[in-house]
Amino acid sequence: MRNRLLFAVITFLSAQTMAFSQSFPHKLSISTMSQWNQVRQAGDDTRSQSFSNNVIPQVMDIATSLLDSGKVFGDRHHFRLDQDKLYTSSRTPYPVRVYFIAEGAGFQNSIGLSLNYAGATEGGDMRLVFPNASMPVQGVNFRSGNFGSRRPDAPLLPGDYVEIGEIPAGVQLDFFIVQDGARVRNAWVFGNRDDQNPDRFQHVISYVIPGSPFLIVGFEDLWMGGDKDYEDVLIVVDLGKENIDNLVDASKLPN
Repeated sequence: MRNRLLFAVITFLSAQTMAFSQSFPHKLSISTMSQWNQVRQAGDDTRSQSFSNNVIPQVMDIATSLLDSGKVFGDRHHFRLDQDKLYTSSRTPYPVRVYFIAEGAGFQNSIGLSLNYAGATEGGDMRLVFPNASMPVQGVNFRSGNFGSRRPDAPLLPGDYVEIGEIPAGVQLDFFIVQDGARVRNAWVFGNRDDQNPDRFQHVISYVIPGSPFLIVGFEDLWMGGDKDYEDVLIVVDLGKENIDNLVDASKLPN
């Protein structure tokens, strides 16, 4: 039954399936990849307006304290999660959305998401979320509010989002970053799982906003972690409050 549910979700979201029988490839070209959905602009519906008005300021404050450019990342917040264990414990109560918050990278990185069953050893369905996760004025100072205007080589502003669809219980979310994927063919890929990355280094961190339905995910795009600040791209995922609560209480996660 679970197999049919996930197959139905993935098939519904896109007619084309791009599955990998092994772990993430170490390099790929995003030109060969499909997207979960089209990027939508911040504030284009009530849910998005509420996120922009009420959540982004809170995330910016957290980002400023935890992920400022040039600061070496450490365990500075007790709501940090194990990025290897991002599972849904229940079916999401509404379509999952992935919101772009900010970036502080020199590259034009791509962000993607792979879905598979919790504990699966084979690779999941890899698709792009943000083909070019770049903004006109980089969010090094997250409180500045000066983000410029969208342009072709920097198409995102805080609050822009992609709707993934409803996700069943027991599904593992593996986020990945393609280093300079919007400009470079055959670019390096770094995912949630350190031991599967080409440099065997951590490139993804994740936090919850306590009492909320939101997961914060930060990415480091440089080989061996570079400056280790994990603010090269910053996103927020709306998974529903029950799923977020259960990510904090690991005893309720799938085996």
